[in-house]
Amino acid sequence: SPEPKKAGPRRRAGKKVVTLRYEAYAPMAEAKMREICAAAREAFGVKRGAALHRTGEVAVGEASVILAFASPHRADALKAVAWAIDELKAKVPVWKQEVYADGAPAWKENAEFDPAKLSEPVGVPDDGTAG
Repeated sequence: SPEPKKAGPRRRAGKKVVTLRYEAYAPMAEAKMREICAAAREAFGVKRGAALHRTGEVAVGEASVILAFASPHRADALKAVAWAIDELKAKVPVWKQEVYADGAPAWKENAEFDPAKLSEPVGVPDDGTAG
C-alpha cells in the first residue's frame, strides 16, 4: 500500500510557517460542535459523533481537528465527516495564527467562516447529501 503523505514545511506568501496557534471562544465553539454532531446524527443516520478542535500551539503537520462518527454503514459516516468539517469551518468560532520563521505572526482568515452564521442553528443538509 502507498505510504501516507508527510506534511512538509508550510509556506505562505514565500514565508516558512514554523508553528500554528489556535484560539477559540470555547463556550460557543463547543456548543456549535455539539450542534453539528446532533445534525449529522439526524441527517446521516450515524449513531454517535464527536468533534474536537485543538487550541493553543499546534505544530505544522499535526492534526488540529478531529471528527469521528460511528455508523452501521461506513458510507454514512464518511458523508457525515465531509459535511461536518465544512460546517465546522463555516460556523465554529476558532481563529488561526501562523508564526513564520522570522518570528512574525499573522492571523489567517478562514474563507468559509461567516460571523453572521454564529447565531444560526446548525441544520441538516438539504442538498441531497444526507443518507
